[in-house]
Amino acid sequence: MASRAELTAPAATRAYTAHYHACLDALGTLPTPESAMAALRGPAWRIPADLGPVCLSCGCSEADACPDGCGWEDERQIRCTVCANPRPLDDDDIPF
Repeated sequence: MASRAELTAPAATRAYTAHYHACLDALGTLPTPESAMAALRGPAWRIPADLGPVCLSCGCSEADACPDGCGWEDERQIRCTVCANPRPLDDDDIPF
């Protein structure tokens, strides 16, 4: 003869599942805290205006260009030509 726990397990599972989905729905309607959104966006660095345009990928500028030289990808001046067109890796570039 089955014990009471075995007989009520399907009902308990159904109640648990309904409660779980109700909690997920309730959490989904809450606004995301600004601190969580800031953590997802990552750090926001302020770049001094007197540096001029700076590449958002590697950090080079007109006064401090990439080692092999670079220019700006387009008129927005937010990404240099080296970052816009990365060269393919050679076997010598792989560290292992």
